Amino acid sequence: MLAATLFLALSVVVLIEAAALTTLFVRAGRQRRLPETFRCRTRVPSYGAGRTSRGPRSRLGWASWAHGVLVVRSGRLGRVDVLPVRFPEGAVRRIAPELAKRLGPAPVVVLLRLDDGRLIELTAPAEARELAAGPFLAACVLTPDR
Repeated sequence: MLAATLFLALSVVVLIEAAALTTLFVRAGRQRRLPETFRCRTRVPSYGAGRTSRGPRSRLGWASWAHGVLVVRSGRLGRVDVLPVRFPEGAVRRIAPELAKRLGPAPVVVLLRLDDGRLIELTAPAEARELAAGPFLAACVLTPDR
C-alpha cells in the first residue's frame, strides 16, 4: 500500500514537471515567430588586439525591442535577458562572417551602452540591420557602409 502511494505521488510530480517543461519549450518557440524579432548574438566586447575565439563567449538568441529595452531570449528553455539601453556607441557596421557564426554571410554589429553603464555587443544578420538598431535608427543611417 505504501509503495503504491509513493509511486502515485512520484508519477504526479513527474507529470507536473513534464507539463512545465513542455510549456517552456512551446513558449520559447512562439517567441521566435513574433514580428519584429531577429536572430542575434550578444556578448561583452573584448578590447584586445581584435576578436579571437578566446574572448568572451557570445550567446545566440532571438531579440526584440520594447521602446528602449532590448529583450533577448536564448537557450532551449527561453532564458530572457532584459537590457535597458541608454544609447548606441557608434554606428551599425559590418563584420566578417567568421566572427559571428550562424548569422549569415554579412552580419552587422552595434555596441550598446546600457543604463547601468555596461557595454554590450549586439550582432545580427544583415537583413535585420534596422531591427538591430531598434529605436536608435540614427545609428543605422550614419553607418559608413551605406
